[in-house]
Amino acid sequence: MLKMQRLLSSLLGKEQACQQPASSKNAEKAAIGRLHENNYFVDPSFRLLMGLRNSRNKLAKAGPEWRLNRKDKAFRYIRNQGFVHPEVFQARCKLNDLKFFSRGVIKPHLGANARGVYLVFSPERIFHPASQSWLSSWDALIKALRDDLATNRVRKDLWSVEELITEDEAGEVPGRDLKFYCFYGQVGLVLEVQRFQGLAYCEWDSQGQFLNTGKYQDQRFLGRGFTEAQKQIAERLSETIPAPFMRIDFICSAKHSDGMVFGEFTPRPGNLYKFDSESDKMLGEFYLKAERRLEIDFLRQKKFAKVFVK
Repeated sequence: MLKMQRLLSSLLGKEQACQQPASSKNAEKAAIGRLHENNYFVDPSFRLLMGLRNSRNKLAKAGPEWRLNRKDKAFRYIRNQGFVHPEVFQARCKLNDLKFFSRGVIKPHLGANARGVYLVFSPERIFHPASQSWLSSWDALIKALRDDLATNRVRKDLWSVEELITEDEAGEVPGRDLKFYCFYGQVGLVLEVQRFQGLAYCEWDSQGQFLNTGKYQDQRFLGRGFTEAQKQIAERLSETIPAPFMRIDFICSAKHSDGMVFGEFTPRPGNLYKFDSESDKMLGEFYLKAERRLEIDFLRQKKFAKVFVK
């Protein structure tokens, strides 16, 4: 029993020790779950399972889902699967080589959480989602990009310019994000994100019911949700990826028939420790079931795209 407790405590990792200053007894209880006399049983934990996969990636190369982490590879894969993504006007260019454009989205080639992202409606109307502020000139945009590099908010001087996707016909409202937590053919959670006129979040379960995972207590809004057809698109796409989990992010769009376009793949979302215990367990169950379905498909010799094999 003592060995099992030490093992599970070590699996919690430094993240929980730093981020969750609860008593060690409570932390251990959450990790160990239920232990039966003759057979160890641990409650599923999404955070723990993702942490184990991350450890495995460091020990024996990154899993196949990470082959889609780069935007250019993700877009190529999406096109091959018959899906639509925003048009790319400039790719992997340094700031000094950036060409003037009158409308679009500039973002770091590698980045997260909207850092270094600017929405250009016109050269005089440029919105910065991270600070919810506006810039009024091209020169101000270039200065802001240089500041992002100087302060290390953006680590690498490589930028892309993409089509600005909007969810209104007039083209004035940037599309909300629909982030599907996909478990090899099944959606377990959908996160709807509004970045315009205030940053806010709305969470849904796979049946389209409101959900509160405890992650966004002070930044919630009443979202519009998703359609069954949109969920099926995410599930169908996730089933082409030989991994138990992939978050697939879409952008709501007024001009596309599905009501959304592909945004990016996110193999490992951040701040997993913020999920409450109930949500963490629910997502952990989705993960384990996906892992089993994937094992069965491997045994049946299901073929996956060559991008996943090196």
